[in-house]
Amino acid sequence: MTDTRRRVKVYTLNEDRQWDDRGTGHVSSGYVERLKGMSLLVRAESDGSLLLESKINPNTAYQKQQDTLIVWSEAENYDLALSFQEKAGCDEIWEKICQVQGKDPSVDITQDLVDESEEERFDDMSSPGLELPSCELSRLEEIAELVASSLPSPLRREKLALALENEGYIKKLLELFHVCEDLENIEGLHHLYEIIKGIFLLNRTALFEVMFSEECIMDVIGCLEYDPALSQPRKHREFLTKTAKFKEVIPISDPELKQKIHQTYRVQYIQDMVLPTPSVFEENMLSTLHSFIFFNKVEIVGMLQVQGKDPSVDITQDLVDESEEERFDDMSSPGLELPSCELSRLEEIAELVASSLPSPLRREKLALALENEGYIKKLLELFHVCEDLENIEGLHHLYEIIKGIFLLNRTALFEVMFSEECIMDVIGCLEYDPALSQPRKHREFLTKTAKFKEVIPISDPELKQKIHQTYRVQYIQDMVLPTPSVFEENMLSTLHSFIFFNKVEIVGMLQEDEKFLTDLFAQLTDEATDEEKRQELGMDDTQVRSAATDIFSYLVEYNPSMVREFVMQEAQQNDDDILLINLIIEHMICDTDPELGGAVQLMGLLRTLVDPENMLATANKTEKTEFLGFFYKHCMHVLTAPLLANTTEDKPSKETVSAWLPGYLLMKDLINNKLAI
Repeated sequence: MTDTRRRVKVYTLNEDRQWDDRGTGHVSSGYVERLKGMSLLVRAESDGSLLLESKINPNTAYQKQQDTLIVWSEAENYDLALSFQEKAGCDEIWEKICQVQGKDPSVDITQDLVDESEEERFDDMSSPGLELPSCELSRLEEIAELVASSLPSPLRREKLALALENEGYIKKLLELFHVCEDLENIEGLHHLYEIIKGIFLLNRTALFEVMFSEECIMDVIGCLEYDPALSQPRKHREFLTKTAKFKEVIPISDPELKQKIHQTYRVQYIQDMVLPTPSVFEENMLSTLHSFIFFNKVEIVGMLQVQGKDPSVDITQDLVDESEEERFDDMSSPGLELPSCELSRLEEIAELVASSLPSPLRREKLALALENEGYIKKLLELFHVCEDLENIEGLHHLYEIIKGIFLLNRTALFEVMFSEECIMDVIGCLEYDPALSQPRKHREFLTKTAKFKEVIPISDPELKQKIHQTYRVQYIQDMVLPTPSVFEENMLSTLHSFIFFNKVEIVGMLQEDEKFLTDLFAQLTDEATDEEKRQELGMDDTQVRSAATDIFSYLVEYNPSMVREFVMQEAQQNDDDILLINLIIEHMICDTDPELGGAVQLMGLLRTLVDPENMLATANKTEKTEFLGFFYKHCMHVLTAPLLANTTEDKPSKETVSAWLPGYLLMKDLINNKLAI
């Protein structure tokens, strides 16, 4: 099962002060050499690409909100938020942030948001806490003055918020609100308006959790009806209880979901209709309120998606209908009992696997049984016995069994089948297709014909093993298994994902091997590289060059910043003509394919490299400035050369159109997407 503790959504605050969803992934923390410090990293769960790489700066103010949310600003007008699926994951990352900044993880904000005078700072530091007046009618004016005087100072706001939290003060204030209304004490109600309005400006999630609870929210709205600037109180509660109606077009059975919808509507109403407009209230002092509403909506969507299933299962609904008898059998049986793994029962096992495939529930139970009993390794032991005895019937049954296990589409089973110990035996089983008169010779090809050649030496044995595994699994998908016209494509989706994420992992491991990348790029750009070496590197071979382009595209998609860093460092040592990025431009321009297939692919890679939208936003924004400056200085003349060459005549020659077309399209994208400096 996927670890959901670190599963997060990444949000950025746009110019309209609305949160934009930048994707879902898994967050981790670690030292990043390029940023020279501990950083937060989020990789997309869909393709492993980097959604966020953010250095934990010692002076940045991080805020923890609603137990599952961390918010901070990286630069002026660039706010970020991580919304965690689980509280435990949020707490874990929060502790990492506090550890870097030397803060106590029990705080909800790590830094003061504005500077204060030395006198104020000394006063606040010398006082361990803030003592609130007793919550009585006669002291409401004093409480209102205390709240108002605390708002200009972040430290005093922090202490006031802590005092309000620790003493359960808000509920006591709301009890006084009922007393004031019963006594028609207008002066007291005006003071309560100022107090509650001030508490909103403390911008504190923990206080909002109390104020927006089912028990308190209508009383909070009641306090905000008594604005001293108005001659008559507003009638917000009357509107919410008598005029506004909640209509269930589709019935909602979950009471918690209903309560969350009601709460969100009321808080949105407070923001839009009850509180003064941002021209009166400073917008940034209500940022937590905006976030509270937004992430409530996210939570509602998440709750609507949950279907009341056991989270330990990998599938929440049956994909096909089953008869009532089948459903009753599946529900009444806690698990599936496999036949003992013996030669005499191979036919029975094959029939069980085949009969389980049409039913998602039985597929699930079969997969669990295979996992729990270590059954696959026992089957592969029987495979050796059948081969030794030349038991063709048994080998045919094993083919059907292993083929059926692939269709269970289960990662945990693939982990066993594709292990170094098992993968060649799995391929061996798939050689004995009953539809063929003779078995195939896949193992012979993989062990004797296919050769792994290290043009650039790889020292990491784990990386080598991962490359071998990926090649063999790709071979199984492309050459061994029946085509999707025979196997339903969606029943092999996990196999495709397994291969893809293996490739992502290989790229990540190569990225960490600085010597490998340095040697590879050095030989690719070295004019002294002899002809034989060029052949080995694939520089003069169309098929190998195409494969190299695919690998380079994985590097660019996985971490474009790493590629940018390399090409900028390369410019300090080499002439423009042999820079890697200029060689790519030349290959794009000189593509001999009439349909420009390779040129279009290379154009896409270049577009990714020069696109500022995927350049990591940091406080100093150096990557965008430095790389685009480098590109215009060292590469633009190569990109524009075919265009300029065609201006010597009245019209471009037909033979050179294919040469300048990719560059023209890329430059058009540069202009349309405002990528130019």
